[in-house]
Amino acid sequence: MATPLDQAAEELNRLRLARATTDELDATLQPAGIAEAYEIQDRMIRLTGQRPAGWKVGATSGVIQDKLGVSEPIAGPLYEQSMFPAPAELAAAEFSHHAIECEFAFRIGRSLAVGDGPYTLEAVASVVEAVVPAIELISPVFETALGGHFPSRVADGAMSAGIVVGAATAVDGAPDLRDAAVALSVDGAEVASGRGADVLGDPREALVWIANHLKSRGRTLDAGMLVSTGTMTGLVHLEPGQTAEADFGRFGRVSVRFA
Repeated sequence: MATPLDQAAEELNRLRLARATTDELDATLQPAGIAEAYEIQDRMIRLTGQRPAGWKVGATSGVIQDKLGVSEPIAGPLYEQSMFPAPAELAAAEFSHHAIECEFAFRIGRSLAVGDGPYTLEAVASVVEAVVPAIELISPVFETALGGHFPSRVADGAMSAGIVVGAATAVDGAPDLRDAAVALSVDGAEVASGRGADVLGDPREALVWIANHLKSRGRTLDAGMLVSTGTMTGLVHLEPGQTAEADFGRFGRVSVRFA
């Protein structure tokens, strides 16, 4: 017999497949908190029949965490079919929302060894093989992204609908990106900017967090996975036809347009 957690996952999956939105889940299906949200998220992963090709980390600033009423970041799966090479032109009708975030991502070169204790920065950084500039696509099944019942949005894959990736820069271990900057322009006009230190003080800390989060859920970072570490530019909404370009300096440029 299907439990309320099963029913919530099925409803979220139905909405995603239909590219539909809702105000909120029925009160009987809403996760009671973040722990239940991840239980629903795990069920959604099983419903897709796909293995995650990576993970997104969100809520990586104290300001956002305070606004959302959480004390740590959040995570959601990324899938191969929703990883788009830049420059990307995407069908607007395929997304319920046209919102983006500019982030540094890390490509994992070898699987993280299973350890007994919490993973350290040194251990996690040692498995990174590349830095990838990225634009995450934010498109929850809810009519509002940052308002409403937040655990439901965590259950909904942490609101991610995919990621646009630029050219990878090969590295030997995760570099210090605290001073690395990004500038986001829409139709040629700069609308936001940020730097690595805006992400938990250091994007590598997001990598450590997701490694330990996955471990707590019986998962790990596997070779080939991509980890997006959190926005440096906030959440920016686009209109269909607009082109967004993120300039990551020496790490390259990434652009996306919803047509």
